[in-house]
Amino acid sequence: MRAYQGHDADSDVESDDAGGFSDVEEHWEEEEIGLEDEAALARFMNPEAASQQQRTLSDIIMERIREKQEAGGMPAIPEDEEGPGMVPGGIKPELVELYKEVGKILRRFTTGKVPKAFKIIPKLENWEDVLFLTDPEGWSPHATYQATRMFVSNLNAKMAQRFMALELCR
Repeated sequence: MRAYQGHDADSDVESDDAGGFSDVEEHWEEEEIGLEDEAALARFMNPEAASQQQRTLSDIIMERIREKQEAGGMPAIPEDEEGPGMVPGGIKPELVELYKEVGKILRRFTTGKVPKAFKIIPKLENWEDVLFLTDPEGWSPHATYQATRMFVSNLNAKMAQRFMALELCR
């Protein structure tokens, strides 16, 4: 390995002593790599790693979620679909589809009326499960603002606090 030892042309410090180096010459010195350094370098540059598929943290998390779904008996939504990967029990498939579509609308919501199906969520007994289907993490900031106004004004104090803790304080 070669190490550069030359004069820095951008240096603001002028000096009479150039340290044995001229302004135009470059000096290269050979550096020897020891056995310990070579072993450390080989550990980081594993030639077999290119042939193996690396697992990311996301892959590990998704694998664990799928295991929990299978163990808990919750039906899984196909992986190619957007949104949450689990469907809470006791919700009709038509409602699941409806609230997934509402979630897609809220993802790009800026102004105008909030969907009627979304307005009735605070009145539902299982509002948390239904809200989960709309994928609150994907909402636009405008939709989050409208949802906060709606839930805080339509839920009692404890439920409003629960909404804020679950959806806003993440």
